[in-house]
Amino acid sequence: MGIEFLHPYPTFKQYSDAIRNKLNATLSKSSSAEKIIATYIREIISLLNEHLYEPIKNDKEVTFLKNLFCFENLKLDELDISKILVHLTDLQISDERLSIIQEHLAIEFQNCEIQNLILNSPNVSCFRGFGFVFRNCPTNFLKISSVAHIRFLTFLDSSTEKLTFQGIQRSNIYFQDYHFTKSVSCLSHCSFKKEIVFKNCDLILDYKEKGEELFYECSFNNVEFESSTSFINCHFYVSPKFHGSSFHSDTSFLGSKFFDTKSADALGNYRALKQGMVSIGAEHDEAMFHSLEIESRANTILPRLRDIRHPEYPAKISAIFIKDFNSYGRNYWKPLVLLFWIMVIFASVYYFTQGIGCSKGDMAIWLEKQCRSYSSEFFIPITYSIKQTLGPVGLLLDASVMSPKYGFIKLLSVIQLIISSIMWFMYIVQIRRQFKL
Repeated sequence: MGIEFLHPYPTFKQYSDAIRNKLNATLSKSSSAEKIIATYIREIISLLNEHLYEPIKNDKEVTFLKNLFCFENLKLDELDISKILVHLTDLQISDERLSIIQEHLAIEFQNCEIQNLILNSPNVSCFRGFGFVFRNCPTNFLKISSVAHIRFLTFLDSSTEKLTFQGIQRSNIYFQDYHFTKSVSCLSHCSFKKEIVFKNCDLILDYKEKGEELFYECSFNNVEFESSTSFINCHFYVSPKFHGSSFHSDTSFLGSKFFDTKSADALGNYRALKQGMVSIGAEHDEAMFHSLEIESRANTILPRLRDIRHPEYPAKISAIFIKDFNSYGRNYWKPLVLLFWIMVIFASVYYFTQGIGCSKGDMAIWLEKQCRSYSSEFFIPITYSIKQTLGPVGLLLDASVMSPKYGFIKLLSVIQLIISSIMWFMYIVQIRRQFKL
């Protein structure tokens, strides 16, 4: 959808350029950025009230309208959105123009440096038509507090040291390609009435580089998520805290990765997330956080490898085996690869020791041909190793006429069968849990 102007487009552009030049000149000389920005918005909307009257299909003019509310290359110590909205409390827009403006209007800050960015709603009623976009605007401190009069908040391609949520958020909030370096936290009585999305975000990057410190946190404790909640393809470098939080049924951690399984509170954090996913029936996410809980327990509570006399030492060995076998239930290819290498390793032993031979007597035609062929020295160890690697399923393979020649080869074949059978059993259990069979 586009827009059409009552007066010729070039004339309107001249008006808006004049206002823009005045804005830039004033901002460079004043510290009250919010009032100046609000004055600019008011004058532009006044022009729209006079000239804008009918929506049409014209992408050029749509782009022009969006650019009217784009502020670039600003350097500010602080920007408080509520102060902008306060100066627009008596803004008057006719219903016809309001629908057009709301369709296209977003106040955008691009390539700006803002030390402290505060987004909250004023205590007085004000115009509700605005959305805010911050693109490539790094901040030291970002606070989102009781947002109600803003249609949406979008943060793109940037970073902040500290993000704080406070109060009831009644606006859609989106973070994409965003980096949080030190902390993400929600203060008391925090809830999200509308959608909140984190996409392709890195949470607590400094923890990755500097290790465990008290002031690094990712905390959503005691938060009520009352609408769609998404953490998509995010990287959590510190275990996130969701203790006492309630989740919306449309909650997703699709593609997200969690790297912290060694900090002191990781075990409890993943347990809380597991319980949260159980409460909304998110079985796959529940399994993921259960695996992370097990790994955290292995890294923080179970004994070290040298503490052989510890009563939970067998549990430590089991944890190491499960991690190497299937990454605590999170990897479905790893067990098959391990089974393949078990087959190759034992087949090599059987081949180089010439420890497997064909018994005399009745045998299947295909086995008889192979045992008498020139390639039997290679074929027999491979076939026997495949049979042992298949575990109980190998009983279906009629290769009973192949048998070990020596006692130690017989022992190795039994060990191979036991290991393979255990691994197949664990793999079947893993699949069964995934699909709740």
